[in-house]
Amino acid sequence: MTDISPIFPTSVPFFLVLPFVFLLMSFLLATIVSVLQVAKG
Repeated sequence: MTDISPIFPTSVPFFLVLPFVFLLMSFLLATIVSVLQVAKG
């Protein structure tokens, strides 16, 4: 088996993983914006 395992297991439905990914991206975006706001002063 030389297959590279996917990032998400195929046993997990995509529609169940998508909301979590969206929430994580939103959190990261909010954190980056906050850091930039602080950096600007």
